[in-house]
Amino acid sequence: MGKGAVLQTMRLTENGIIDVNNKPGELMVDTIQKGANPIVNHVLPGQPRAHWRFDEGEGRSTVDKINLATGYIDSHGRDWVGGVSGSALLFDGYRSAVVVAQDEVPVFNDSISIEAWINLAAYPWNNAPIIHQSSGVGGQGYYFGVNSSGNLLFTANGETLVSDSVIPTNQWVHVGVSAGSSLSLYINGLVDKSQSLGLKLSVPDMPLIVGMNNTALPATDGVREGELNEYNHFSSLFGIEGAIDEIAIYDQPLTAKDFSDSYNGFISAQKETPDPSVTKRQLPDLEKYPQKFGGVYTKLDFHDAWDSLWRVTENEDIVVRFDNKPISYVYWRGTSHGMNLVTDNRWMSDQSVELVIPDPDDPETPASVNPIVSLAEHMSDKAALRTHVRMIENTSARVKVHWRYAAADVFDSLVMDTAYIDEVHTIYPDGVAIRDVFYHPVADEGGIEFYQDFQWLLGPGQKAEDFLNYNAVSIAGLKGDSSDVIYPISLSQPSDGGDPTPLPGNIAVLNSQTSWKVFGVSQAGGFFPSSNEESSKYIDFLGSVFPFAGPWNHWPVAQIPSDGRFSVANDRVSHFAVGNLEAFEYGTGSMMYGFTQGTASDLQGLAKSWISPPKIDPTKGVENNTVTFETDERAYHMTAAKSSEVISLIAKASDTNPLVNPVLVIHRWGSNKLPEVRFNSEVSSGVKTGIIRDTDGSPTLIVWLPVSTSQDSAIEIIRNSVSGD
Repeated sequence: MGKGAVLQTMRLTENGIIDVNNKPGELMVDTIQKGANPIVNHVLPGQPRAHWRFDEGEGRSTVDKINLATGYIDSHGRDWVGGVSGSALLFDGYRSAVVVAQDEVPVFNDSISIEAWINLAAYPWNNAPIIHQSSGVGGQGYYFGVNSSGNLLFTANGETLVSDSVIPTNQWVHVGVSAGSSLSLYINGLVDKSQSLGLKLSVPDMPLIVGMNNTALPATDGVREGELNEYNHFSSLFGIEGAIDEIAIYDQPLTAKDFSDSYNGFISAQKETPDPSVTKRQLPDLEKYPQKFGGVYTKLDFHDAWDSLWRVTENEDIVVRFDNKPISYVYWRGTSHGMNLVTDNRWMSDQSVELVIPDPDDPETPASVNPIVSLAEHMSDKAALRTHVRMIENTSARVKVHWRYAAADVFDSLVMDTAYIDEVHTIYPDGVAIRDVFYHPVADEGGIEFYQDFQWLLGPGQKAEDFLNYNAVSIAGLKGDSSDVIYPISLSQPSDGGDPTPLPGNIAVLNSQTSWKVFGVSQAGGFFPSSNEESSKYIDFLGSVFPFAGPWNHWPVAQIPSDGRFSVANDRVSHFAVGNLEAFEYGTGSMMYGFTQGTASDLQGLAKSWISPPKIDPTKGVENNTVTFETDERAYHMTAAKSSEVISLIAKASDTNPLVNPVLVIHRWGSNKLPEVRFNSEVSSGVKTGIIRDTDGSPTLIVWLPVSTSQDSAIEIIRNSVSGD
């Protein structure tokens, strides 16, 4: 609750509301500083007209030490961090600001100088202010800030100077500007760039603001900039992402010596070097979760400022871990709860159902489409408003995750009122998962739409060459050798304008520089590699052109209203694509994912066991002697006969229909006890079993059997006395 809030409690009875109590609300956001550093006392160059030291270290306001003017902190909390001197303010880039009423701000006319210390967590989406009193991003007044490439800038009454040097991220940097008859920018005590200027400031009757724009701007480098503010890439308010400390403003032009003395004097007066890591950010650490198979509800952290944007419980996200394997399936609000396959801090994410509505008035556009021109996908749901993830099974035998989301655009508008998707991911102890996708508007056509695209996530500071090389993907069919896809690659476009022919192979292994590698299997079809026709001009790969699609940083984590923005640096979480399998075109449309230490051809047996599974014949203990294979969860289903203590099965395996790590789902098991499982008359080691409750309330037994064979084999399920999990 905010300042001035009232907490009201009452009881509702059949006679109305009674026992009403009111008491002052308490501030609930975290306002306490983290690790303040020693105060640095040094001599400033001249007499500042305002000096914001930000050494309060707590609370929702800060005071100018010269004029005692109050700056009110508008934020989501967690504002205070250790600064270059005492404490500093941390800005989230989307809400955080310090606002000072205009009648408490000094007036500047013919000259102004500003110095400050900043620690950028990331470069802003466009121009963002360290401090300003302006309208129109300095069109009137003054604006001292940083641009999207990390260059320092100063604008006064529409005239702008931009530094040649780029400010590094995750470091404390001293920045300054001197404006009078000339204009100069300073970085760490050294002049960077100068030009002549006859300053006549006309400051608007507006507040002074630290860290945040008061004019909406679009992010630079939109993928489709021609559709700015029309279709996919929109303006918004944003600001500095990082920490700001020790702002001093002067009404005279400071000299080069002044800035040098101020910087060097401050450095020499420091009793210890401040820790620059207060702005450091990285993708969530998964190693704190034990390597034991199963799913856990949790709340994954990114960094303090971003974490404070969210109003979620401790059970918002899901992590699935595995026995003695450094692999994970992760469902994180930062990726709009989409499935991520993670190993060695390398995150592979994926696409969702994506819909493009270019023209609602087109006669071929279904009448059910809402009258908006839009692109809709889970990536556009920045705040995870229309996405939810939950576990519907979590036993030693498997984990089932249900992910529900909407095909909505960046303004949370549905392309159709029915545009919702339900995905069920069935995950097994061998690290293999089946992704079943159901899109409601095409329920009569099987409920399947395009949904797959292998997309690596790059954490801040990571580069694509840290993940893989030019042979980024290996592909194979159900027989024969595998082959590498060498990037950059572009498939030939048919003369009739149709889709290009995919590369042959429905098994794809992503050749990451890790021990375990992500793979995917579709039920048929081929592989479409991503070309680099849509790639960032700023990001290279081993010193040459970027060979893949992307990277883009409008998603994940980002909160800007854009569905396409190229990365300009390796400062933010970003993603790039290597290609997709034709999963939705074939069979039931579901797809297999997993991790392997082998090659694509090594996965042929596993793939065949799913796509063309062997028949299992019951010989005892199965009702109606019926066993069916459910492709969309990679499992054999049967119902236990009531009177039998043993279920006996014969798997008719062969080279074309191998049996690999089969799963048995036995309905109406009739007990909460786990069985003994035998394979070819021997007690099976490593078998995983679990019991769930079916929708009719009866117990259902799940058995995961770690065996691989191409010969007929006997399986026995013997009732025992071990309690289920």
